[in-house]
Amino acid sequence: MYVKYLYVALLFLLFSCSQESTSLDVFKKHKISYEGKKVLSSDQSFSLFIPTSWSSKHESYKLKNIKANVKTYSPTNADGFISIVSAEKVISFHGSKSLLEDFNVFLDLIDQNEWTLVGSGKTNLLNYPAYFLHYKTDVGTPSETESIVFILESEEDGVFYYLNASGSQSGSLEKELATMVQIISSFNVIKK
Repeated sequence: MYVKYLYVALLFLLFSCSQESTSLDVFKKHKISYEGKKVLSSDQSFSLFIPTSWSSKHESYKLKNIKANVKTYSPTNADGFISIVSAEKVISFHGSKSLLEDFNVFLDLIDQNEWTLVGSGKTNLLNYPAYFLHYKTDVGTPSETESIVFILESEEDGVFYYLNASGSQSGSLEKELATMVQIISSFNVIKK
């Protein structure tokens, strides 16, 4: 198992510098302007700024690991699909104590599920230290998805923020992902 994590860490080092520029930069260069509204997490400890045409809700989970959340949805696009941005404050499901350790667990999950990794690594997109994973499904259905997950440390040991953007691999995906990345970049921890 140690060798597996060493291998993942080496892959991370190889890809982290080059992959962000080919993956996230595509979305960062698009400045999408929208009238927006602030939405708060279920415990009011963090917020996102979403377009006014989007809706939001708090999920009710039976899992005690999820401490707070907010899920946002776009209107249906021209291809009949919606985009989703969610943010959760989570006690690590895998007992991870560090940001890098949690990131490596996610890399392993992507590999186990045979999803296509588009890019991954450390990012300075947010105002907090973070890692990202950009991947897509390839299961042969019309609802193929492309997702970007950002993992951030919280102020509590072993507790992380997971910011997820997911949309259909339709003709308007690049613009939709650009909007979703912009929403995620508005993530703000509310100091009490």
